[in-house]
Amino acid sequence: MTAISEMQNLLQEDDPAAIYYVEPPWVVYFRNDVTGIFINPVNIGTYNYWAMSRM
Repeated sequence: MTAISEMQNLLQEDDPAAIYYVEPPWVVYFRNDVTGIFINPVNIGTYNYWAMSRM
């Protein structure tokens, strides 16, 4: 039983199978006259500046 307990401890605490993270609160304000804005959910904080333009 102690071997199983040690294996569970190793898998749960010492070497977890996944890395959990929290998406940071990201507040972004855009002007109404800017078009072509696409929020990238994978790479937060990256924008395609070539697609953006002013009305």
